[in-house]
Amino acid sequence: MQNRSAIILSLGMLLEKVDVSGFIGKLILKAMAKNKDFKFTPALQKQAFDLSELYNRNGVEAEDFRGQVLQLLGLDPASDVNEKEFWDAWQLMVTVGDVAAKIKEVQDVAAKHYSIVYLASDTNGPHVDKIVDESAKHNVILDIDKQPRKFGPFQLYLSFELEKNRLDLIKHIVEVANAQNFKPAGIVLVLGNPENIKDASQKKVVQAECEAITKWCSENNVSVKLLDNTMSLGKNLEQIFTPEVTSSNTRTMAMS
Repeated sequence: MQNRSAIILSLGMLLEKVDVSGFIGKLILKAMAKNKDFKFTPALQKQAFDLSELYNRNGVEAEDFRGQVLQLLGLDPASDVNEKEFWDAWQLMVTVGDVAAKIKEVQDVAAKHYSIVYLASDTNGPHVDKIVDESAKHNVILDIDKQPRKFGPFQLYLSFELEKNRLDLIKHIVEVANAQNFKPAGIVLVLGNPENIKDASQKKVVQAECEAITKWCSENNVSVKLLDNTMSLGKNLEQIFTPEVTSSNTRTMAMS
């Protein structure tokens, strides 16, 4: 019997778009209007990133998170950005789109190459609620009655439920994959490419996270593929199994 490989994807890769720039840009404009000397320095960006990660792993209550983010930018949570305005902008980060089509695309490649797919989601309650509601319109159900969670046919591991950051969530899924009755022929983690981020300071923060994850993977027999946004998700996954790798974004060996 052919050995199965395991692929770890971000849930966000099955969505139409996840973009934080609109949310951040809205708050920065308000901060600059209140204080003409305000600058969103790399240090502030790192603090904002850390706050978001804390919220995503359920380390801070929603209203405390809102207050801390606004205070970090010199904004008053009571008068400058009200609760509805903040959370409406927060929810606009996520555009769900036709998840059923993306799931079929991934399923087709996984079935062709006898692979099992795990989903990781470094996210928070409000975003998951939106994904649940919008996905149901495409007959894709996030099953909240079982552990592990399932999103359509795939096991889904949520940071805010497991209280883990992105790297620890990946470590957990690798443990799950290696504990199966079959021994995976290989495990591949697909990561977003930091080079696709336009803002230089945000790119630097994400690059540091990506390097830490890649370092851990290299030490633990997990291959890494950086997502190529010029190709479909299915074609990205096909490259994992291509004997002759030509893409500079691919750091995997053929496993079929």
